[in-house]
Amino acid sequence: MLYKLLCEVSQDGDLYKFGTGMAHVLLNGPFIYNEHHLPYPKEGVLSGLDSWCSLLPEAAQALKRRGGASHINRADVLALEHLARSGHSEEAATYAREVLQRQSEHTYACVIL
Repeated sequence: MLYKLLCEVSQDGDLYKFGTGMAHVLLNGPFIYNEHHLPYPKEGVLSGLDSWCSLLPEAAQALKRRGGASHINRADVLALEHLARSGHSEEAATYAREVLQRQSEHTYACVIL
């Protein structure tokens, strides 16, 4: 699924669609944790990126721009994943607490903590 999302975003540049799909993958699996074994096209939107994780902040913003609770919740999933993967564990924990203040049953924020 991740490979398919990466191929699509490299072709169409639709970060909203990528963010929606990525949030679904992160919440429901299956997910490939070893990105070194995951080849993906480094063309279009993906050119110059270190990894797919670099797309998460922009995809989260695309979701937030749509507004609504479900988009915000998915954007929070992406933001939390980006913080956790980029080694900012304290920032991820702080953000997870903020998310839980807004939405006490946010599953991904609970997982991060």
